[in-house]
Amino acid sequence: MLCYYDGDFRQFEQCSLPLSDMAIERGIAAFDSMRIYDGLPFRFDDHIKRLEYSCKFLNIEQENFRIIDTVKQKAREFLASDASRGFNGYIKTSVTGGDINNKGHFPAPRFCILFEPHKFHDDADRAKGFTTVLVNGGRPLPQIKTTCYSVGFHALAAATECDESIYVEKGTDITEGLISTFFLVKNGRLITAPLTRVLESISRAVVLQVAEENGIEVELRCPQVSEIAEADEAFFAGSGKETMPIIKINDTVLGNGKPGKLSVFLQQKFHELVERELKNN
Repeated sequence: MLCYYDGDFRQFEQCSLPLSDMAIERGIAAFDSMRIYDGLPFRFDDHIKRLEYSCKFLNIEQENFRIIDTVKQKAREFLASDASRGFNGYIKTSVTGGDINNKGHFPAPRFCILFEPHKFHDDADRAKGFTTVLVNGGRPLPQIKTTCYSVGFHALAAATECDESIYVEKGTDITEGLISTFFLVKNGRLITAPLTRVLESISRAVVLQVAEENGIEVELRCPQVSEIAEADEAFFAGSGKETMPIIKINDTVLGNGKPGKLSVFLQQKFHELVERELKNN
């Protein structure tokens, strides 16, 4: 696996992070994962902007080191190289707090870019759907991509035969999945949390776009736990999934226990939009 770290492209095994880094000592790190389809990036600029915003929010002072500019340059170098031919995977960038903590400001960050081949979920996975578990709590600073997912993973580890956890805040408000945007379908309408409560997901934006293009109504509010039993269906959206039907939440089976019609339809339209944008890339 190829990585760009400390000024050079190198193999993943040759990269290491000092134990003194704030990412290890205090969990100060931002990251972003850009999906690559057969050597072509999907919504490159959106991922870069989100990474920059996450760094600013965490007071990781990357500007003096031109980290964002370097990420753009090195990602494009990789995508223009022979190594990207037929590449399906992620370009994952992590920006850490470095060794200096100046009262919550981090003036000496480190960063690495990982070019990670990945086998993504396919139609066979979607035909099975995901089983999920609710967990009280949420990600700290949900509006940005940080490396703290412990609450959701703790619940996932405690569950049996479960694919992903779903965050519930205030005991009633469903916000997002462990690593995905959550959508509930009720009376033919999509319901998903507003951006004041969740990450500005690129995949969420795609789903909302194709919903608008196809006349599907959307409610931007947190689905309620009490609505799960009344739901027609539910699904996740994320870079590695595109969309993924949810067939079970805790002990509640959704619909007939199979992927819902709207989930299947939106996946088709999602993929068509991706292909359309990549063709024009």
